[in-house]
Amino acid sequence: QKKIGLQIFHKELGTVVDTIINSNSFNRRYNFEQADDGSYVVTLTCGKEKIIRRVEINTVTTRSVVVE
Repeated sequence: QKKIGLQIFHKELGTVVDTIINSNSFNRRYNFEQADDGSYVVTLTCGKEKIIRRVEINTVTTRSVVVE
């Protein structure tokens, strides 16, 4: 088995996930539903191989007001 490192870093909050997965492969979905808005960097490492992806979360709330 390989050691696959998963790190999720938030620009302001710092590291929010830092874990090692002992497996030959990694194929998962990460639920950002409860995550704060902002910029995230998701990094997967396995030996010398490194995959980096950037994720931007921006919640838009709309409100309707009717005055009669």
